Amino acid sequence: MTKEIEQAIDKINPGDIIARKFYPVWFFTNERIADFLPAIIKEQKIKKIFAIGGAGDFIFSLLSALEGVESAVVCDNRPLSSLTIDFKMALLKNFSRQKFIELFLPNSSLTIDRIYEKIKNNLSQSSQDVLGLIAERHKSAGLLSGLKKSKLWYNYSFGQMQNRAEYLPYLSDDQAYQALCQQLDKINICFGDLKANLDLCPDNSYDLIYISNIFDHKNYCANPDNYLTAIKNKLTASGMCLAATQYPPQKLIKLFSTQSFALAQEDIHNFNILDAVFSHLNYSFLLFKK
Repeated sequence: MTKEIEQAIDKINPGDIIARKFYPVWFFTNERIADFLPAIIKEQKIKKIFAIGGAGDFIFSLLSALEGVESAVVCDNRPLSSLTIDFKMALLKNFSRQKFIELFLPNSSLTIDRIYEKIKNNLSQSSQDVLGLIAERHKSAGLLSGLKKSKLWYNYSFGQMQNRAEYLPYLSDDQAYQALCQQLDKINICFGDLKANLDLCPDNSYDLIYISNIFDHKNYCANPDNYLTAIKNKLTASGMCLAATQYPPQKLIKLFSTQSFALAQEDIHNFNILDAVFSHLNYSFLLFKK
């Protein structure tokens, strides 16, 4: 039975996605979060999470390693990101870890149309509309080839599969993969603006809110103070906010200090030209406590 992606702000139009009216998104994350995960995992009181969706890999990796989570909301203002998470969740529900990895290898024997038929009942209607058309157009191709031919995702973002230890900890071993699969039903996918979706939730709702790039770009966040106020209001009394940023982290530290957040842990990464050449973005991770 299919589900729906909650559309709190705007309705996802599959036709617009197929027509590539939006810029491509990452299929696998560009954030090397693995080394910072222990700082979050040790907080065993985390039960409710609100996270920027992105490619979904942050919430997947966190759920694969964290016990006691009751619910996790993922939200993104890019419609294809929401569909990407939905698509990957369907794959996770239908394939073993080894098969999941094999699907993204160039020599995979399963064609994209066969994969789509296997997983379509686990997809939202919007995802069915988009992926069904891709599968029809490229039915003789493997999954990786078919997705790349659609030109909806950055082609180099599939390369993270070759460096799973840093980027995709939930694929690191069978135990982590199974732990994630057992918690997939706790994930609720939303589409729309971060603050507008947060405003729909009661105050003191979340133990952890994860944001990525929100305060780096004005098209994500036109009014930083309003967004940060919303984040603070929705956190529990001992809640935390994990912020990933490509910009100098001092900017965020100063911003959060205006709302009386305390910096609990940091992992700073400076710009590196070689990483940039190979599409490895240098994110800094800052964990703040309310």
